[in-house]
Amino acid sequence: AEVAGEHARPGDQQFTLGGDQKENLPELHIIDLGSGMEKTLNDVQGIASIHRWFPDAAVLLVFQIRAKITENSLYQGVLSKVDPATGKATPLASAIGGNSVFFDLAPDGKRALFTAAAAGKPDEKLAPPKETTETLLELDIAAKTVRAIGKTASLALYSRDGKKVLVGSQDQGGAGGILEIADPALASFQRVAEHVALNVGGG
Repeated sequence: AEVAGEHARPGDQQFTLGGDQKENLPELHIIDLGSGMEKTLNDVQGIASIHRWFPDAAVLLVFQIRAKITENSLYQGVLSKVDPATGKATPLASAIGGNSVFFDLAPDGKRALFTAAAAGKPDEKLAPPKETTETLLELDIAAKTVRAIGKTASLALYSRDGKKVLVGSQDQGGAGGILEIADPALASFQRVAEHVALNVGGG
């Protein structure tokens, strides 16, 4: 399973693409597929390459990098809702994670699943975690609250109808990755594949 960071806007002719700034922080480019015109969101700095369009196709869910934690090579930032038309960013949750931070948005746009070593309220200053292992968390978009699922994970993807979640994690024994299917509440998990090569390109 390989996941990259480029996305077409649902039902439209725009395309988003992650890039790099001179300061080695990522930036986001929006390309109009009809005209070929490109727009860079210069007012919203440090956007990691992975991102998701909300169902209304008007705003994006992104991970904004604020700082790098030198002692463990993790990144401190916020999950934010960004309006590409205005560049306005609305923080939803703070998070700390590595290059493999991953998130996905529910089809109804009300919840998001993400992986992080630590997470909290959008204005919370998180202490650098002692453990760098990333676990699975659920974000309530409207309430801006985070719920810990209590499970290590590399990725989580909602099905198109939102009734199932595909969760990928690394085998603790080092024998590749594991894929599981979970219910929307993430209360039960059924293993469906083992020894899978997981390559998450989102940092």
